[in-house]
Amino acid sequence: KSGTVSWPIKASFLRYVQGAAKGKITLSEGVSAKEDAAGKVTNFNFPIDAEKSRIDANGNGELALFGKIEFLAHEGLGAGRTWGMDVAYSNFKIKLEGNKGSIIADYKLKGALPDQEQHDESVSQAVLASFDLSRALQSEGQENNTSTKLVLEQGGADSLLNYKKGVALSPVTLAPLFAKEGDKPVEPNKAERKVYDFTKGAGLNLQTFIGVGVVLALLAVLGAVGAWFAGLIPGVPAPR
Repeated sequence: KSGTVSWPIKASFLRYVQGAAKGKITLSEGVSAKEDAAGKVTNFNFPIDAEKSRIDANGNGELALFGKIEFLAHEGLGAGRTWGMDVAYSNFKIKLEGNKGSIIADYKLKGALPDQEQHDESVSQAVLASFDLSRALQSEGQENNTSTKLVLEQGGADSLLNYKKGVALSPVTLAPLFAKEGDKPVEPNKAERKVYDFTKGAGLNLQTFIGVGVVLALLAVLGAVGAWFAGLIPGVPAPR
């Protein structure tokens, strides 16, 4: 009938994009974010697409989700001075078999880690993570079921570049509201598009390198002037 799935993807990755990477997070197609007191993103809320979701009496089935999330990091440090990392996830699904589940999505990835080959790829329905529930979903009324264990799978590792398969992730919470016979369809509560921009904070991008280069050049000049006045550069007489 309706409901949400909440999942932050990876908490440390969120902190990285909003901190050292001086990045952006763009939310569209219905997904919204939970923010802390400083306005930083800490979690994502995905509306459930009830028309495309099915869960049987044993908790088996699929929850289709609305939402697209794009992460940009290290502006100007990619090939051709593009973003160093650009990864977008869409078409999220939760597949369930009793108390076992997996998080699946399409992703598009551009960018690379330092000293690695550039990525430019699109992958459909990659398994990002797998999880355990303390019990299977019950397909009636309002559910609120949080995973007891959630780990990164190969699709998640490939798309995030810097994490290995099997690393522990923050939990996912499944909160579907199941329809009763005769219930009318409910319009999903889809959020408007929103961009979180952290490019002005302290971190690393092309402007940082340019700024550091200017400072180092200035220090070099000042050092040379100081050395000249001190009579430390051979062949250059100090003023009398």
